[in-house]
Amino acid sequence: MKKVLFSFVGEQDPVSAKTNEEGSIITLYQHIKPDYVYLFPTAKGINVKSHTEGHAIETEKWIRELINPNANIFIRPLTINPVVYEEILGALYLEIPKVLEELDKLGEDYEINLNCSSGTPQLKSSWLILAYGRHIPNPKLWQVYNPQYAQPDKRLEEIKIDFIEEKSIINRIHSYTELGFFGVVKIEAARLKEISIKSIQKYKAQLVSEIFGAYENWDLMKYKEAYEKISKVYREYSNSQDLKEVMDILGMQKDYLSELKKENGKETIYNLVDLYYNAKRRLDKKDYTETVARFWRIFEGTLYLYMRKHYDIEPANLTESSNRKLADEIKGYLSLRDSSTPMGIYNSEKVLTNHLSDKYFINFLESEIEVVRPASKQKKKIKDILTELRNKRNKSIVAHGMEPVERIDAINSITVCEELIKKVVLKEEKYDLNNYPFKKEDYMKVVEKLLI
Repeated sequence: MKKVLFSFVGEQDPVSAKTNEEGSIITLYQHIKPDYVYLFPTAKGINVKSHTEGHAIETEKWIRELINPNANIFIRPLTINPVVYEEILGALYLEIPKVLEELDKLGEDYEINLNCSSGTPQLKSSWLILAYGRHIPNPKLWQVYNPQYAQPDKRLEEIKIDFIEEKSIINRIHSYTELGFFGVVKIEAARLKEISIKSIQKYKAQLVSEIFGAYENWDLMKYKEAYEKISKVYREYSNSQDLKEVMDILGMQKDYLSELKKENGKETIYNLVDLYYNAKRRLDKKDYTETVARFWRIFEGTLYLYMRKHYDIEPANLTESSNRKLADEIKGYLSLRDSSTPMGIYNSEKVLTNHLSDKYFINFLESEIEVVRPASKQKKKIKDILTELRNKRNKSIVAHGMEPVERIDAINSITVCEELIKKVVLKEEKYDLNNYPFKKEDYMKVVEKLLI
């Protein structure tokens, strides 16, 4: 395989006037012994305060006279301001493809080495930008240290581009986790495993990919699939002491999913609480339409659960009610032709407040909560905010209209939803809403413990 060296040219090349030591190009040349050298000095020109064409010529002369008389050296001056990234990168995006085309015509495999130590700071870091952006195929990057700060045999260090990319991927994973983009995290973690050179990093990245694959299913309400994936990871690593905190979280998630996956077709405290947090995740993603849609499903489910528990009524199908007498009364009160038709939100509210005069539910509707307004917050009765949300819903694409769902409405629906869950769903239950194991702080902690 042929070795190729790409380098900008600095004022310390070929030899530093300050230290009288060989500059980075000569030092690197002697180490890697390239078959081809491409030098990219700043070109002479009008208003150019500091060009390095002369230094490039001197570098070529130094190599030919003192190191290798048969050296293949090509000088490609760039007409750029060496401190302006836009000009540097613009010139490189044009010049590098031409050089790569020349190398391809050689008909031999080649390895490109980048000197990240000659030229201005902007020139040096431009190689990193091109390498990271995959504009140069599989390059090796080199840093040459100033002889004042390094021993002669320790002046060279290879910069691992994979390490830079690893850090970038890990940062993206943390950001996507914060937003609840579980599928994207799964993909990014798989990529991290692929490029990482450290076995421990590969192992942890694989874990993150598997766990967030389960989270993706959970977020899509594919509870059986999520349970199977979480259980698999938990079985494999539950005895690992260094993963204890992560496994404690997965253990609680596994237990909760075991309830969710039962899928008996009826609302439970488990699936309504899960749907509430699912709506909160949609709000985090700024998906206001889905946030509000989930709210109305939770409200309907809450009414159904409440009537089943306190009145032995099956609102989804009155013919299946244990309390047949009350079921017949409700059918007559609502003038229903078909008792098997689900009652829905409107009829359920009507039955609870008017026909059954349920004091607890009526008091709940009369209680006040703080809701958001465009420039302030305001106390309003829950029944009034429900009316407001219902009117907006009917005009929006969630129901019969085409108006978009506003952020304020999504926020207020979550506020009402929290009250519903705490005061109605969890009424008389020994379950704390904060015990739900798939909160943002839970999946953030998984990432923070595995990928720092």
